Amino acid sequence: MNLFFELSNEDRLEILGQLKTNAMNLTSLSRRLNLSLQETSRHIYRLHKIGLIQKDRDRFHITSYGESVLKHLKALQFLSRHKNYFNSHSLAVLPEEFVRRIGDLVDCRYEDNSVLLWNNVQRILEEAENHVWTLTGQYDVASARMIPRALSRGVTMMNIDRVDGYTDLSHLVAIPREDLQVVFDARKTGQLKEKMLERVDMFLWISDKEALLAFPSNDGKFDYQGFICKDENALTWCRKLFQHYWERAQTLEIVIDELYRWITKKTEAISVLRKVATGTKIIQGKELISELRQKGLMSDKVLTPIGLQVYRMLQR
Repeated sequence: MNLFFELSNEDRLEILGQLKTNAMNLTSLSRRLNLSLQETSRHIYRLHKIGLIQKDRDRFHITSYGESVLKHLKALQFLSRHKNYFNSHSLAVLPEEFVRRIGDLVDCRYEDNSVLLWNNVQRILEEAENHVWTLTGQYDVASARMIPRALSRGVTMMNIDRVDGYTDLSHLVAIPREDLQVVFDARKTGQLKEKMLERVDMFLWISDKEALLAFPSNDGKFDYQGFICKDENALTWCRKLFQHYWERAQTLEIVIDELYRWITKKTEAISVLRKVATGTKIIQGKELISELRQKGLMSDKVLTPIGLQVYRMLQR
């Protein structure tokens, strides 16, 4: 309990932060914190008493125990600073190893305007020089139109999409045909790599310079309020999170092959899929519609891009 009490003081936290960077004497600390020598000395005494700092000649430095405490304290600082956000958004979907290191995001800037967050997505696509990685179940049209432009500049892309939300961009009428060809060519050369997950529990965009991160709300949906991250600790956290999901995702080819093998064992499902593709009224097999949607083969009353590819395979 003494530890939490001593760390409840912002001046003592600031002293720990300063000593983590450099060992300092009493006078330098008081000047840096704009405190009197007497106040600084009192804080130093309390931190020394619980083993967070040590004195070496006339200078104080943080102990290894103090560094460990400070590192774990960042998680509480981050969560406390954004308590309203985390009252309505869930970390339950986040792998435990990333929850433990959530403090790495402490210097990220919160953005509560979903429109501005999407504006930052567009800016990332516009300014990226090397790569863009995305983990998302949705694209807005403005961002989708900027993907071919980024590819044309030589930017490499790795995208993780939701199986039932996968888009090949061709159904977006706002995308010019020549831009679509850029996307198709990038797929062939490997400049654009894509994988699928049954569920996408994060909204994550990463470039060489920054990352955008949003967590799902408590009902599992996204309101696209989240965080803009530019410091190296946060970027490393975001990159590792993306790699975690990339390793577990499947390529589009594998997903389509598995769905094709699944549907060829279900004669009635094939019939329903063909009727959806041709716009024929479904009289028998209505109970299979929800299963086709769950598999990502259809959305609303039409086939998804993946559903169309499976349908074409059935036509051969």
